[in-house]
Amino acid sequence: MLMLYRHRFITASAGLALPAGGIEPGEHPVDAASREVFEETGCKLEDARLMGSAHVLPGQADKRFWFVFGTVAGNDVPEPADAHESTALYWVPVSELFDLMSGGLISAQPSMLALLYAERAGLLRELRTERSQSCQKTAKHGTAP
Repeated sequence: MLMLYRHRFITASAGLALPAGGIEPGEHPVDAASREVFEETGCKLEDARLMGSAHVLPGQADKRFWFVFGTVAGNDVPEPADAHESTALYWVPVSELFDLMSGGLISAQPSMLALLYAERAGLLRELRTERSQSCQKTAKHGTAP
């Protein structure tokens, strides 16, 4: 799973997160996700499909999150496309995702919810099979988490 290492100033914390961002007026969620993945990682999203959506904090905000699943070609990890977005990109083995959530390194609610959505839909099993060998050597750039 390609993840970004980000520092969040509001919570004074850092950790791994999935690429994410806003939707432009009139833009479809799948197109927005493809654009954001490219802007943040330099990778082109392939086979993108909408998994679902949710209000993450319905008691506090009306912000809706759309969850899109796709793959990127290749196993190399590019340099972060925008240093403001992340200091490093990592291929994280699918087998480690839930331990990283439990340990607090993946703690952003939208990333956690998207990963749980993907697991429940069986999409992470597909990745385990497709990338099991290529992800064993976690590639990284920048500061290690």
